Amino acid sequence: MRRSAMHRMRRRSRLTPKSDCWSTQAERAVQQYKPLLDEEAVQLGKNGAEAVAKDREVVHALEVALMALKKQPQGFNSRAGFA
Repeated sequence: MRRSAMHRMRRRSRLTPKSDCWSTQAERAVQQYKPLLDEEAVQLGKNGAEAVAKDREVVHALEVALMALKKQPQGFNSRAGFA
């Protein structure tokens, strides 16, 4: 009986979505990238202000997408897979 319980636990863990794992990695990557944007802004000065602003927009859009994906991960699936 003990062996079958362990088997069920292993099987359940394989079926559990791993979205928390990769979303945490993505969130961590975004947090590590933000200080680099500040450094880029300092190094480029006024000449690179437009590029830095665009990069900040991309980071913000990524944060919004990650929040939406974390809230409802199955909402991004389609017949063809991850949309």
